[in-house]
Amino acid sequence: MLMKIMWRESHCQTTSINRKDPYGGSFGLLQINGSNVGWAKRGGWINSRDDLLKRNQNLKVALELWKLYGWRPWGTKSSQ
Repeated sequence: MLMKIMWRESHCQTTSINRKDPYGGSFGLLQINGSNVGWAKRGGWINSRDDLLKRNQNLKVALELWKLYGWRPWGTKSSQ
């Protein structure tokens, strides 16, 4: 599932940015939305929005989102 979502969201490009998304855009491999930047900073997973363009930080933030919401942030109801 992770690989399918990474391909759909960014074509597996770490520096992918979708500026059309709300809240300042979506960033990186898993297109983490800008609305999550403050939360991710408070969690200690990133220091700035630019960190979402780094593979490891993007994946860590995505993992933490997944722990909270499953795959729903990526538009799928599947929890597999």
